Amino acid sequence: MDKQTTIKDEFMIVSRTPENKPVTLHCIPYDDGIILDVKGKSQKLDPSIIYIDSIPYTTAFKINGGVFTTPEHVLSALWGMGVDNCIISVDQYSMPFDATSRSFVDQIKAVGVRELNKPRTYINIEKTHIIGNKTESMAILKPANRLIITLEIDYPNIMGNHKATYTWSPGSYDKKICDSRTRVCKPIDGELTSWKEFRKYVKVLPKYPNKLSPYICFTDDRYIVSPRDSFELVAHKILDFIGDSSLLGQRLYAHIYLYRTGHSFNNRLIKFIYNEYGKNKRNVERSV
Repeated sequence: MDKQTTIKDEFMIVSRTPENKPVTLHCIPYDDGIILDVKGKSQKLDPSIIYIDSIPYTTAFKINGGVFTTPEHVLSALWGMGVDNCIISVDQYSMPFDATSRSFVDQIKAVGVRELNKPRTYINIEKTHIIGNKTESMAILKPANRLIITLEIDYPNIMGNHKATYTWSPGSYDKKICDSRTRVCKPIDGELTSWKEFRKYVKVLPKYPNKLSPYICFTDDRYIVSPRDSFELVAHKILDFIGDSSLLGQRLYAHIYLYRTGHSFNNRLIKFIYNEYGKNKRNVERSV
């Protein structure tokens, strides 16, 4: 039987930006799920705390009387590496932002993942669902015996149209997904003065635009920092969806097609899946 997991030992992530405080991840028992501890007050994560109409380009939670932002990369690292139960302790209302999930993945690999004496349960999509439309954003959910994500981006700028299919496993997440960088467009605008201005807010950027930048940067018609390949553009959207899907508290068995999706649409989709298939409704134990 496929067992639930947690990390083998706690670890701390120190932000590369000095204004952000460290984050500590702790191992916990089965069935606890992912818990966010903000300034000593804990909240188990589920779709009910999603704050959809908040800051653009991030998932946000209503928690302890405030709005908590930028949790998606640490959640993606945990869920992508197969960790089901963990406490994330932080002393501010945002996660230290990194453009990928690599730093979290490396720490998870360093401490290891251990099985717990309780089977996992899966949300098993039973029929085809279509949410949204191709004039804006769309998802198509179909039954499958694993998690398969087909994601398509289609933008009227330099990024253009790209599509890729990914089948989840902890190994493939480490090798294919976690190094994909987030994208930054205007206000950079191609001018060095604007780049310098942007560096005041994103201090991990190099002094000059180059391929060592932790971000893909572009204007409408050209890249300042190019993607490694077209898959990276799609892979980061997959990274974000995996992080957002962790709020379900159960892993998905489905083939999911995502078209022009972002965090706001992801979170609406997660709420739909939770209402249709989530906890206290139908779930399935799986044999390995």
